Amino acid sequence: AYTEVGKGPDAVITQRTNQDVPTGTPTSFSANAISPNIINTTWEPPTAYHLGGVITSYTLTYTGRERHSELKTKILIVLNGSIYITPALTDLQEDTHYLISVRANTSVGAGPWTNLTVHTPEDVPSSSVRNLTTSTEGLNATSIFVSWEVPILNDLNGILVNYSINYSGIEIDTVPRVIYLSNPNLTNQSITLID
Repeated sequence: AYTEVGKGPDAVITQRTNQDVPTGTPTSFSANAISPNIINTTWEPPTAYHLGGVITSYTLTYTGRERHSELKTKILIVLNGSIYITPALTDLQEDTHYLISVRANTSVGAGPWTNLTVHTPEDVPSSSVRNLTTSTEGLNATSIFVSWEVPILNDLNGILVNYSINYSGIEIDTVPRVIYLSNPNLTNQSITLID
């Protein structure tokens, strides 16, 4: 209070406002595919103005977009201002775009989502060609016909770019040889065993 002479003593009272849900998204959200099966994620809390109270946890969701995978959720608990569980996404599919979302939570509820998409790199096929067969029918004594079917599509783990055929003689001492086939649509090849 003031008089014409000046200001009197201050009256001080402290009142904490109620908590609310965060009104902002986590900041500096990033994700990095460190292997064909693992994505590391990092973020910072919402800005102070948008916290809404004490952050108690984060909800992290992710789903593979090409493989029609189910939505997976991780709840990351905050203890003493730090995330208790490492926010790495594991057991992921190779060569897949993942939609990843995170939001902050207070004891009152959840804030808005922030999203990004990350692509896991290709990997080697996880199965071999199918129905591998050989035939010498109608060929001369130094040739063999090899045919196959492509690996199961879900096992390709990327875009098929070529095949290799490794061969050597069993009954005679021959040097092992390799033929590279750069056409991924080719599913058979005639091989001359002796030059």
